[in-house]
Amino acid sequence: MKKKLLISFITCLIAHASAAQVMGGWIKYEYLGVDARAQTFSYYVTVYLYLDRGNPKPLIRVWDASDGTAVKNLSQDPTDTGGFAISNNFSVCTGTASLNNRYGIKLFYFTLTVPINAEGYYLTVITEGRSATLKNIYNPINESALFITKIPGTGNSLGHFKNTTPNILFTDTVSVCRNNYFSLKFEATDADNDSLSISLGDALTQNFDTAHLPPEIPVAYFGSYTGMEPMGSNVSFDPLTGYYSGIAPDIAGGYLVAVYVQEWRKGVLINTTKKELQIKVVNCPFAAPLLRPLYSSCRVNRFTFKNEPTCPGILRYEWDFGDTTTLSDTSTLAMPTYTYPGKGTYTLQLKVANNNGYIDSAKSIVKIFDTITLKLLTDTAICSKDTILLKPESDAASYLWTEAGIGKTLSSYTVKNPKAFPTSNTTVYYVTGRLDGCTDSAALTVHASPYPQSKLGADTVICMGATAYLNGTISGANYYWSPSAALSGSNSLNPTAHPQKTTVYTLSVSDTFYCPKTVTDSMIVKVVPGFTVDAGKDESIVVGQPYQLNAKTTGNTEIVKYAWQPSFYLNDSFSQDPVARINTVGVPEVAFTVKATTIVGGCSSTDIVLLKVYNIAPDILVPTGFTPNNDGKNDVLKPILIGIKKLNFFKVYNRYGKIVFATGDDNNGWDGSVNGNPQESGTYIFIARGVNYAAKTILKKGTVILIR
Repeated sequence: MKKKLLISFITCLIAHASAAQVMGGWIKYEYLGVDARAQTFSYYVTVYLYLDRGNPKPLIRVWDASDGTAVKNLSQDPTDTGGFAISNNFSVCTGTASLNNRYGIKLFYFTLTVPINAEGYYLTVITEGRSATLKNIYNPINESALFITKIPGTGNSLGHFKNTTPNILFTDTVSVCRNNYFSLKFEATDADNDSLSISLGDALTQNFDTAHLPPEIPVAYFGSYTGMEPMGSNVSFDPLTGYYSGIAPDIAGGYLVAVYVQEWRKGVLINTTKKELQIKVVNCPFAAPLLRPLYSSCRVNRFTFKNEPTCPGILRYEWDFGDTTTLSDTSTLAMPTYTYPGKGTYTLQLKVANNNGYIDSAKSIVKIFDTITLKLLTDTAICSKDTILLKPESDAASYLWTEAGIGKTLSSYTVKNPKAFPTSNTTVYYVTGRLDGCTDSAALTVHASPYPQSKLGADTVICMGATAYLNGTISGANYYWSPSAALSGSNSLNPTAHPQKTTVYTLSVSDTFYCPKTVTDSMIVKVVPGFTVDAGKDESIVVGQPYQLNAKTTGNTEIVKYAWQPSFYLNDSFSQDPVARINTVGVPEVAFTVKATTIVGGCSSTDIVLLKVYNIAPDILVPTGFTPNNDGKNDVLKPILIGIKKLNFFKVYNRYGKIVFATGDDNNGWDGSVNGNPQESGTYIFIARGVNYAAKTILKKGTVILIR
């Protein structure tokens, strides 16, 4: 049976409109913590949906990653985050013209609490049709959207379940100009300091309901469009820089782009987050100018400039080359050439205008050097399988990297900032920067060593007051346990734990070699709360009479099982309340022992109940006399029940017929006084009534002598 999944929602119900047309979206979750006693993880989940109409009502599901079975199905109205908004993400060709790039953002928020398991969980979101404006997929209105992300489990003992998805920084939707150049940057950050890689891939769909984890089915792309080339072959993605750039398609409309962000921890891929967005290709009403951020050279003073986008609508150009030594540093050509006087930094400005007199401008910097310098950071150390971004400080225009180590360990040998993933203890990276005829070189040594290792055994269960034995295996120079307060021998790898409550013990390991990171492993010591079992009070029964025993536990709500001994006289020795029947004449008493044991941990408690056996019929016996003189002998008059299940009453009268004592409890007796006043010696009358185990009424009357 699957454990229950607890989900609490913070949601605002809104009126349903016509069918939603989804433009994109993604799933984000944040790790909140672990409840060791309840054996659960908790995450705060946000589902982002971008749309151009309607209110989406997606199907949100959680799946067990071990077998793909559904754990929970959800369908709620989303929180409205402000209705439709105008996007300010335009390409260079749109300028400040009023393109109506409106889109809505709808969110789901909820706290997700799931039982701890080894394989983890998948979270999926399936929506209705997509935006009708899409040009790169078939029949978008009838094409649903599938978003999926994974919550890692505990199976690898590396703490991957303590994961928060990356924070995706790039835009939700954007407009670019038809047939013109554009450039967008896809980037993300990670709160867990995981390594991230970004790539393009297929947008996903799911057009049918399923009882198991849905397969990842690509959408039907139109014509030559694909997940890797969602806007055609003239637009490409550079995974090293994160830039998606090129010439926009000739056909105006929406283009669905799926961006995948992979999380890597210690060289292991732990999750992939997919964000879908829509890039709108539009007919631009005006061309805003765009210059390169920097124009630079070394010992070369002559430059040719141009407006980078070839957008329509420009009728006039006004260039100012920023040369303060002359007043003739201007031009009205579309592509002018200018020679600067020499070394220095100059401000370049371009103004453009259309036939309506609309003017826009752009600025850039021109730097002319007589030499260049190149500097790298000081030598550093990392952990094997980790990556480091090499960041030279230089004004060079091109770079060439080489290395001295084992294998090829650079993501690129010609970019300014390659990623290095050294595999040997020591790798030296050399770089030469070039700007025109000027060059400079530098070197950086990166030391690497394997991650330290920390390994604990499986989680365990102990009884209250018992000892748990922890056994750690490490690879590294230093280690420490936490918490250490309830540990004996915490300076060893095999301490003993004496927790008073369920505790998560962590073994942290670091090394003195190059790898600077600390690695941890954890195990849960579950403590079964202490409890006692009560077999009931001792009783007197008669031969052949059935008597129902009843065990009660206090102090623990855990499920327990019961075992009674001797079992010979019982109808069910494993019942909490068996029936005892002693048919053997001559057995004066039987002591029954009950043992209550918890299902989890096997913790136990025992108690004994004594049954005295009389070879007579069921009766209520009352002594013929008593002496209430506080000598500890016969001071109290009480009825003795033989085979009586319940005492209805026991009453004592004086010689005048007045009640001097009454009770319904056979453990409560008369001490020979009334309201604290001792009564006279003499003869008193009693009457008692009870019910035996055969449901027959027993009535007993007689006299008793009070002696002082």
